[in-house]
Amino acid sequence: MKIALLGDLALIGRYDTLSDSKVSERVAKVAEATKNCDFVIANLESPFTTKQKTHICKGVYLKSDPRNVSILKDMNITHVTLANNHTFDYGVKGAEETIRTLEQNGIGYVGLCNEPALLKSGSEKVLLEGFCCYSANGVRYGNTPMHLRTLCEDEMSSFFEKARKANAFPIASVHFGIEGVHYPSPEHLRFFRSFAKEYNYILHGNHPHAIQGIEQTEGSLLYYACGDLCFDDATETSINSVATQSDESRQNYIAIINIEENKCTHMQLISLSDLPDGIIKESEKVSHYVKEYSENLSKDYSKIATLRKTSPSGASTGASKRNLTFFTDRLNYKYIGAYINGKLHARKYRKLFSKYFTGSDNRG
Repeated sequence: MKIALLGDLALIGRYDTLSDSKVSERVAKVAEATKNCDFVIANLESPFTTKQKTHICKGVYLKSDPRNVSILKDMNITHVTLANNHTFDYGVKGAEETIRTLEQNGIGYVGLCNEPALLKSGSEKVLLEGFCCYSANGVRYGNTPMHLRTLCEDEMSSFFEKARKANAFPIASVHFGIEGVHYPSPEHLRFFRSFAKEYNYILHGNHPHAIQGIEQTEGSLLYYACGDLCFDDATETSINSVATQSDESRQNYIAIINIEENKCTHMQLISLSDLPDGIIKESEKVSHYVKEYSENLSKDYSKIATLRKTSPSGASTGASKRNLTFFTDRLNYKYIGAYINGKLHARKYRKLFSKYFTGSDNRG
């Protein structure tokens, strides 16, 4: 079984077929890279909805016309994770319309309150699930009728046990971390590495909008962040001073993995850059970054924490200065509500990951 893991995508701006008729041409390199794969998995950050207004408390809103689902097909995408901080940008109705659009077009989804997806090819089986961490500051965590699958020890353990009972190799597509940072936090590293001691699995990390490293530990492959595959600057916001993308944040990679006899037997990376004229193969620059970030994952946790503070941000550029305009721009209920939710989520995050904040200061 051959599987491709793609990064974050939002079908907005130059990836909106309603405003640009050449989107299919822009993604041709992606289609070329994934055409021989049995399954192609991505993180979909723009809900497919025709809703024009939302009362959800957010700073930035993403959505895409349902007709843009054709671009997923153009890239050979078979499954998406919806466990991210934008799925409910237009409420439950927006999420429901997204699900209908995907189902009508034969594209699977994971990460909400649905069951994991069982992928089969010949005698090989893979179980796919999506999770959203409180660190990503999503909307609708918990046990509501429709909610994000929350990243926590109990949910991950339950998923791995389901995969073990099904004799399927598990892939966890996880939305976590801090935007623009090239290294996972020490607590996240401890968390994901702890599961690798008991289970062989693949981590498909997303959310930072920046490339992060890769490591192979025990029989597991951990892709901490593939970067932004297809994205553009957000235009629907509750504030005016929104940062824009940088050249660095337009770099990403596709991971091609072979699964044989319930094991990873081969890995290939395809490096890409999202340029104004289209997505192109950019092997040298991206490969250099992946190599650097991956090698640094072997350092002590304290050194990785330092790297997180000193490495350049890949998420955005042109962020506003903290002046009077910055604060007055945020004096509206949507942004204030999002700020309060963020504080509550941070508290829940520290509680869920408390045991992983401390521990050995080295990988041993």
